[in-house]
Amino acid sequence: MPTDTPTPAPDPTPVPTVKPTATPTVAPTEKPTATPTVKPTVKPTATPTVKPTVKPTATPTVKPTVKPTATPTVKPTVTPTVAPTVTPTVTPTVTPAPVKSPILKVGKYSLYLGMTLAQVNEVMVVGTVDEGLSPQGNQSYVYNPGGDYSCLIEVQIRDGKVVEMSTISKNFSYGDILTSGDSFSTLTSNGFRSMSTYQYTIYSQTTDDAYVNVMTDKQRDRKAYGVQIFDKGLGSMDSLLYPKNCTYSDAVNKYQARLSALYLNAYRAYHGIESLLNLGDNATAQSHSEYMAKVNSDVMDEGSESWKDRFNDAYGDPLCKSEYVSYGSPDAFSAVTYAISEQGSATNFYKYILMEEVTNKNEDTFYIPDDYELYISCGFANTTSGSKLTFTAFDFYGL
Repeated sequence: MPTDTPTPAPDPTPVPTVKPTATPTVAPTEKPTATPTVKPTVKPTATPTVKPTVKPTATPTVKPTVKPTATPTVKPTVTPTVAPTVTPTVTPTVTPAPVKSPILKVGKYSLYLGMTLAQVNEVMVVGTVDEGLSPQGNQSYVYNPGGDYSCLIEVQIRDGKVVEMSTISKNFSYGDILTSGDSFSTLTSNGFRSMSTYQYTIYSQTTDDAYVNVMTDKQRDRKAYGVQIFDKGLGSMDSLLYPKNCTYSDAVNKYQARLSALYLNAYRAYHGIESLLNLGDNATAQSHSEYMAKVNSDVMDEGSESWKDRFNDAYGDPLCKSEYVSYGSPDAFSAVTYAISEQGSATNFYKYILMEEVTNKNEDTFYIPDDYELYISCGFANTTSGSKLTFTAFDFYGL
């Protein structure tokens, strides 16, 4: 398009009364009816599409100070409408799922209610050490990362989501309301209250989405060492912690027996003992639990056979031996924490659960695991009659 006004020839036929103010912005749509008498000095760049109807009335008095540009000053982007002003300092690798429930941290592992099993496995990295069905009717998965029981975690899944989490560890916390090692006074100030209706005393708090039950070692340091968290959507706490409201089978019971041994080792790790209890064959302990369920009594002897004879026959006359029996616990976690709560430091249970050496009748001392190995075998059984309902046996023996 011409940038200067064309110079008219000396003898134009029609003389405009006013010089045009600007070149038309829209080309005429029709061919002009008159042939110009003067050849333009500059070749037009386009044919006007619209013929002007009125002659300009004034000549521009001021030349534009800025020449319009055809190219935009900012190149448009394809996706974003606005270019980011700050570059993120860290590139996210995974889009985190929204977290509504507080985090249970055990060591470096963080879990929460509502996670999927795939998310749990991604966090834990290692595979499970055992799996089974819980008495509450959920699929249960147990993890022992590192193999040292310092971060033993059980999660239960229902409808594809985590609905239960439990651990015994000196390295756990739950949101901002609980940390392992918390004292009674700290628990109370954080909203927990004492409850003695579930076979033994626990400290409990009901949050927006969960029942949080804390286990304290009242016989010794009186501090929190374990926690079990249930999703409130499962029902009332009574429906979860009373055996009469739980569902048992041979498979469920034997899984609780195996799980009991794992939790006992976790309590040993809580006290910083590196040598672990070897997991023995549970057949004898399981058989005795079933015997107790049959007679509906928590006894150690089976008729005329004493528990010591039973141990010698089953475990090969062990160097040291002790058996602990109880009743009324809904699951493995409760059976173990009940024993810890009710057994004083002078009892055989506490002596064996933390044993690192043993002295025989000749005053010879043997050390674990250099001189002998300490084993644990567990049993769990139920009955539908009476009030005791479940029976547990923990067999300790050294070989």
